[in-house]
Amino acid sequence: MKNDKQVKLRSFFTLFFVSIFMLAFLALLPGEAKAAPGQVEHIDGEFSSQPNAFPDFYMRVNPQKNTIYSPGWPRNSQVAIKINKSRVQTVQASNYGVVDVTLTYDIQAGDEIELSTLFGSQHLKHIVEIIEITELNISNNTVSGKAEAGKTVQLTICAKSGNGPPYALNCIWPTIELGDSEENWSADFTDLVFGKPDVNEVSISAEVKDAQGNSTIASTRSDYHYHVEPNRTITVYPQTGRIVSYGWPENADVFLEIDGSGPETVTADDDGMVDVTLGENVIHGGTELKMYTLGSTTALEYTVENLGINGSNFHTNTVSGTADQGKQVSLSVFARGNIPGSPGMFIEDWIRTTITVGDTETWSFDFSSLIEGFPVPVEEIYVYSRIEDSHGNATVVD
Repeated sequence: MKNDKQVKLRSFFTLFFVSIFMLAFLALLPGEAKAAPGQVEHIDGEFSSQPNAFPDFYMRVNPQKNTIYSPGWPRNSQVAIKINKSRVQTVQASNYGVVDVTLTYDIQAGDEIELSTLFGSQHLKHIVEIIEITELNISNNTVSGKAEAGKTVQLTICAKSGNGPPYALNCIWPTIELGDSEENWSADFTDLVFGKPDVNEVSISAEVKDAQGNSTIASTRSDYHYHVEPNRTITVYPQTGRIVSYGWPENADVFLEIDGSGPETVTADDDGMVDVTLGENVIHGGTELKMYTLGSTTALEYTVENLGINGSNFHTNTVSGTADQGKQVSLSVFARGNIPGSPGMFIEDWIRTTITVGDTETWSFDFSSLIEGFPVPVEEIYVYSRIEDSHGNATVVD
């Protein structure tokens, strides 16, 4: 009996110490640090580069803020930081294996930064790159900066809408390849904020990576006001004389001139939109429109396009119209039919195309593919045509 008890005690202690060993081993495994697919990593008050662009184990240095961010370390491990081979600090990784530290040392381009575990073999090295954001111009939606010639600059430009949380965040990731003698870079983010009057903040990160995926980053952010003049657009509906224009100061008085006559005063709404209908036969192709606010140094000027729809032929399933030579007409044709035996229920489908107008200054389109095979009898056809310039101004006829 005594021997049986000793065997049982030895088995118990053996199992106990094996369990302790396994728990200690698991604690040393690297923590997960990747952003989920489709998400943007939020680091140091700014936003990182393109989602999923980094390996699990890397270092990101921000000399502007003297910060180092590095995931993938053993949980709660001690990590030594050396700069130019001299230890400056020892920090503890988080429970998720992340080193996120602000140094008192003034990090400069050319510094060699090394991270390594005190008890282990993990280490990273990175030579701090030259990367600067020299200007964020909210007035014309551009950002510019400097980097070493021949480098690749990865930008993350995010526009925040709303005063949450929650709030909406939309981002773009332009990549700029600098030439062998080129040090200055710039990017335009008009497409990111265009048509979004609720954008209230823009955040920029510029990043240069080394071959191992470690990087140097510069970042900035600024409040954003949608009503800057380059974002002002106008859409004109000549048939009804309707004018819709975005990008004006909230509730501002906006002056409207038509072919040099006026001005007529219209008022923007809380979102900076002007929506006014002048009536039929007031606006036509060639009409010159001018909009501006009191004291403004620039005006929004637009000449209405010569766009027309001759009509739709339901026997041949074609629609035709007119426009100036070389113009591109964006055309949408909608078909609709009621579902038999189901009052109030209907099926709708559509087809879209772009037509470049030739020297005859006429255009046409066959929409037979929309009608053929339509599951119910087509009872209504609706045609929408649009000519838009490079600034987003447009003439619409439907």
